[in-house]
Amino acid sequence: PVTLPAPLTLDHAVQIGLENNLNMRISRILAEISDDNALADRLKLLPQLSFSGNLSQSSAISADDEDTLKRTASLSLVWNILDFGLSYIRARQTALKGEVRRMERLRQAQVLASDISIAFWKAVLAEDSLEEITRIQTEIRGYKRKAEALVAEKRLDPIASKSIEKKILELAVTAANLQAEISGAKIELCRLMGINPMTPVQL
Repeated sequence: PVTLPAPLTLDHAVQIGLENNLNMRISRILAEISDDNALADRLKLLPQLSFSGNLSQSSAISADDEDTLKRTASLSLVWNILDFGLSYIRARQTALKGEVRRMERLRQAQVLASDISIAFWKAVLAEDSLEEITRIQTEIRGYKRKAEALVAEKRLDPIASKSIEKKILELAVTAANLQAEISGAKIELCRLMGINPMTPVQL
């Protein structure tokens, strides 16, 4: 769940999108995996450490007639030149892949910010048009009632009224399409931001 500020500004929309957009979240996870792989390859550059120990006791008679206890231990570092060279190359390649992935994420973030900006202003313009669309729809209903009343009073030819009704229907369809565009603009903005499309948004 994301708590949206009211009103939602463009800066807020971009910030929320960069944090919650599904593609950006997947990209972050892949970047973390890439970093872990790079660390694993760097660790392979370290030499191998081996430790061995031995504990022995003998019953040889000494001047004090005491048993003697021997402790031996061995610690060695093994560094294979060939393995080190291959590990160095792999580590360098993994680091370069990580840098490429970082640049791709930066480019992805820039594209997302641009898409959110476009969707935001489309939604703002559509929202501003909503009042005008509502007014047009009210006028359409009024014209339809007037035409029906004129036909009932026989002050308007029924054939002419059909032409008027056709124009009124075209206006109604246009208004409905504009309303659909408004809903679509907000849904697209929510999708890019990575939030539920049904979330109420006050721009």
